[in-house]
Amino acid sequence: TEELPGERVNMAVQVRGGPSKHEGIGWVLINPLMKEDEGIYQCHATNMAGEAHADGSITVIEENKSEKASL
Repeated sequence: TEELPGERVNMAVQVRGGPSKHEGIGWVLINPLMKEDEGIYQCHATNMAGEAHADGSITVIEENKSEKASL
């Protein structure tokens, strides 16, 4: 995902394991987004049956000032 600084970013991850009553959803909200928030985010889920993980990355792009001025 590429986002601009100052935007609101929401990443959601759904994990499943075993019966449906054991489903879960985890999320992280970054508001406002800053260049320092750029990187790889990891979600880890563990239960008696095992474990799983997922990775997601956020890249913060710099807004081109000359393009912004011409708009």
